Order: sequence, then C-alpha cells, then structure tokens
Amino acid sequence: MSLHTHSEAKTYVEASMLDFWKEVMQVDLLALEKTETWKLVDLPPNVKPKGCRWVLKIKHNVDGTIQRYKGRLVAKGYTQIEGLAYFDTYSLVAKLTTFRLIIAFAYINHWQLHQLEVNNAFFHGELQEDVYMLLPRRIQAIKPYQVCKHTKSLYGQKQTSIKSYENFTYVLLHHHYIQATSNHFLFIKKTSTSFTVLLVYVDGIILAGNSLTQFQHIKSILDASFKIKDLGQL
Repeated sequence: MSLHTHSEAKTYVEASMLDFWKEVMQVDLLALEKTETWKLVDLPPNVKPKGCRWVLKIKHNVDGTIQRYKGRLVAKGYTQIEGLAYFDTYSLVAKLTTFRLIIAFAYINHWQLHQLEVNNAFFHGELQEDVYMLLPRRIQAIKPYQVCKHTKSLYGQKQTSIKSYENFTYVLLHHHYIQATSNHFLFIKKTSTSFTVLLVYVDGIILAGNSLTQFQHIKSILDASFKIKDLGQL
C-alpha cells in the first residue's frame, strides 16, 4: 500500500511544491558546493552548455515503508561529444562473486560487516576537459549569462566513472590500502592486529574486518574526502 500511496516527483515544478523534495534537493546542492564541483563563470563564445535535471526517488524498506527520500542533480551527458568534452570512459565495480566470498569469510571468522553510501552518487574526480553546464534550478547567478564550469565530475557525465575510480583509488592507496590486481575495487589493509577489507559497487561500500577502530578511521577519511552516509551494520 505504501508503494502506491507515495509517488516520486517527475518534474522540478512538481517537486518544488512539496517541502520534503525541496529539502532533498537543497541537501544535494550543499554537498556539491562543499566538494567544489563547479564554479560560476561567464559563458565563453561559441560554447553550448549542456543541461541538467533533478532525478528524485523514494527508497523503501523491505516491508514497503519509506526509508528516505533521495535526490540527485544529473548532467545530460548524452550531449557530450567524444574527443571534445570527454575522452576515456568506463565503469569499474567489485565482482558479485567477491561480495559473496567476503561475506562468507566474515561469517566464518566472526568479522564485523558495515555498509556506507556516498552522498553524491560518484566521488567527484578532477576534470581535465572544459565542461560547461546550465545553472540548475535553485541556484541564482551572480550576473546574467553565467554557467557552471565543472572542476569535478558530476553524475550523468560520460567521464564520471573513470574520474570517480581514479580519485577514490588515490585516497585509499594514500592511506596504505592495497588494491587487488584481479578486482580493482577491492582494497585490503593488514596490520599486526587488524585486517580490513573494503569493497565498492558504484556508490555503495562494504567494510569487513576484525577492528571497529579501523572502521571508524577509514570512515572519517572517506567522509572528509567524499561525504558519506554511514548505514551501520550490513
């Protein structure tokens, strides 16, 4: 009944009439501002900026009740031209067989299992290309004809996945995690007293290991770098 009672907003006009959707959009914009995803600039001559739109979803619990409302500002990446607005593009995720293996190890060895989620769908890697976007709704220009020039990737862009992978990998390697050669989104850290495994699937992260202290340490690092949501035990 809950699934049919609550509907997702399909347009910005529809969403702007409800306070909880407005709050969701504001939270997403604040997160983008904190990570300095773009800066407002004058539109260069002979440049056509790409558009963007809000994608709003309702996350449900297994019993059908509402867990939370979720909003993402998405760039219309289908307007990007290869060789000009982007070059390489691919998406790496941890293999599902690896998830099953880690969960089995956690059960056998009585490890802790925690889950995290990145607030802004991707990890906002630095862009080398010049990418311009029209101002999203709810953002006011300082002067006329201003647009957003991206300094970091945004969900929907062609190069988002590769930039996210590069940025996330750099942070973990910098903090002494070892990247698996056969599964590039599997990271391991071993000390004399602890063993920690980190798995990434798009914007979802699983932590497995025997040290809650290490869990808190890596959570604080990831939150400082990407703004994460701690979902507690898996």
